[in-house]
Amino acid sequence: MFRTVCAWILGRVGYLLYTLVVLVVCLWLLFPGSTARELFVRALNAAVPQLEWGVQTIAFELPDALRLSGVEGREAGGGEPLLRLDSLTLRPDLAALMRQRRLQAAWQAELAGGTVHGQLQLPRPGAELRIEGTLQGVRLDDLAILERRLQRGLQGTAAADFTATVRRSPLALTGLSATARLENGRIDLRQPVLGHGFVPFSRVGVSLLLQGERLALTDGTVDSNLFAGTFAGDLRLRPDPAASLITLTGSLQPRSEFFSAAGLSSAVLAEIRTRLRDRPLPFRVSGALGDPGVHFEEFSLLFDALSKEARTP
Repeated sequence: MFRTVCAWILGRVGYLLYTLVVLVVCLWLLFPGSTARELFVRALNAAVPQLEWGVQTIAFELPDALRLSGVEGREAGGGEPLLRLDSLTLRPDLAALMRQRRLQAAWQAELAGGTVHGQLQLPRPGAELRIEGTLQGVRLDDLAILERRLQRGLQGTAAADFTATVRRSPLALTGLSATARLENGRIDLRQPVLGHGFVPFSRVGVSLLLQGERLALTDGTVDSNLFAGTFAGDLRLRPDPAASLITLTGSLQPRSEFFSAAGLSSAVLAEIRTRLRDRPLPFRVSGALGDPGVHFEEFSLLFDALSKEARTP
């Protein structure tokens, strides 16, 4: 569920990186650190106005790099940071700018215990910004913005390779292609499903492709102590990530722990396992991303009927 927030962040961070690189080129060695820091804070607030930004330090690292430390974004009125970059380093390709009038730069950010690094390029003035990057070792529970935007707890370590395009005016993420994976985490549920208040996982993998406002999810796999499964579907993105509409379909191979919290009798469990002996358990997730429904297709009625039967004296 963090993926729609990642798309939201990429659209704004892409423009942020573009703005910072332009400032690096234009202000290179012209201003003292305090003045440059004020200019960068203004650029951050313009790029992502939903948050109030601050930068602790800024330093030019000769011959060709700019390093920002303690970049923090908070909601209006203060409070704990929703997004913090321990450092952001930009290394513009000045030769490409001078010879070919093409803006490009290498960049690296350290956040949430991991790193994101890559290249960005603006082929010509007015063109869309292209960003290529790799994300490694980012801890989702250290990104407060995810829990706030998705309205649920999310833990795990994320990794991804991605390519994105960003339009400057009006600001929008216009393209995204990525392969992503999460490891050793859990997703909290707003309402229990078969008695489980959260879904633990050892690994989740998925491919992403943005087409307009539709984020397609393909080749999805999940491995958990509760089940192993596959899935595919899409997200219809909205400005508020929690309001984005999700549709996922897939199948699960339940493990013994899957039904352990449902309070079913041994006889009921034996009946369910008999019916699932030669086929996987189909499932569907649909609705608003902040509070979707989970259905097990024709087995939903079976689970309800068997549960009621088990409770009948």
